[in-house]
Amino acid sequence: MMHRKEREDAKLQITSLMDAMTILLLFLLKNLSTEGVILTNADDLVLPLSISDKAPQEMTVQIAITPKKILVDNIPIVDVAVARQDTIKSIQYTIKPLEKELKKHYEEELQMVKIGALKKVKGEIIIQADKNTEYDILYKVLLTCGSVGYNKIKLAVMKKDAD
Repeated sequence: MMHRKEREDAKLQITSLMDAMTILLLFLLKNLSTEGVILTNADDLVLPLSISDKAPQEMTVQIAITPKKILVDNIPIVDVAVARQDTIKSIQYTIKPLEKELKKHYEEELQMVKIGALKKVKGEIIIQADKNTEYDILYKVLLTCGSVGYNKIKLAVMKKDAD
């Protein structure tokens, strides 16, 4: 009599499937691109609406003006109330604590140029101001940026939905 060999159940080889999935994953990650720069908003910041289609560019320094504080790269620098009082009390055109912090950032950019990491100091800054920010405060922030050397100033806004 002829005996049949017992067949073993066929096992699925997943090595080739894993290779294919890995290649697909790497391809998708490589081709994934985000448009513009991702800005982080302060907690209580509401940006004004705009119909602008221009995406923000990468900036080295970000200023946020919330109803309570002025922040540089999400680090609180000065209270808006203090900046407002300084505006009322004197004919001071810059906000001194903000100016001091911006000078540090500008010096860092100068050092980057000296070591060859940057070709030149760009002097670019982006400002995120709450939509209810008083003109006097925004004006002082703009003057402070200009006095330090940040002369290419952009204001961040939220894109208005097309209704």
